[in-house]
Amino acid sequence: MNTPNKNDNTAVLIFVVLLCVCCCCSSSIISSGALFLTSDKKDEPATSSPAASPPSDASSPAASSPAASSYFTEGVDYSIKGGRDGKYCANDDVGLICNRSAVAGWEKFQFIHQGDNIYAIKSMRSGKQCKDNRENVSKCDTDHIQGHEKFVFEKHGDKYSIKGGWGNKYCSDQSVGLVCNTDHLQDWEKFTITKA
Repeated sequence: MNTPNKNDNTAVLIFVVLLCVCCCCSSSIISSGALFLTSDKKDEPATSSPAASPPSDASSPAASSPAASSYFTEGVDYSIKGGRDGKYCANDDVGLICNRSAVAGWEKFQFIHQGDNIYAIKSMRSGKQCKDNRENVSKCDTDHIQGHEKFVFEKHGDKYSIKGGWGNKYCSDQSVGLVCNTDHLQDWEKFTITKA
């Protein structure tokens, strides 16, 4: 039987010490946040921890907003353009209707962030909140923000879909006005929203 010699024991001891040093150093680096993780995606900065904020898109409306999670800046007037004929939406006497060629006072709205992608829509014509009227044309005639005055906005490229607060149905640009009663998402349910 072969007995281990002094050189074998020294080599094993050096290996164990190096292994411990490497483990301790890498653990320390990871816990202190000094290890940078890289992304496969181009044009995105590396993040140092999962809690890092997402990169901002300078072309999105939220990039100029103080609240990074909001699509729109509160207190700023916006225009809404319907997807049916590409006309601006107005707070008309019949309610919200997208049949205007230009933006003036009746075609300006502000969005009040209610959390996540939920917003109240305020008409600058009346100073009142717009509401989902179920099967009827949405109107801007309430002073409060409750369930029917909260709309869910979803981004689709450079357009937005809007879901009403009554039945979580898509709002569509119909000839009678803006009605939130649609289950499908097509061109009439997509709106272009820009600063007025």
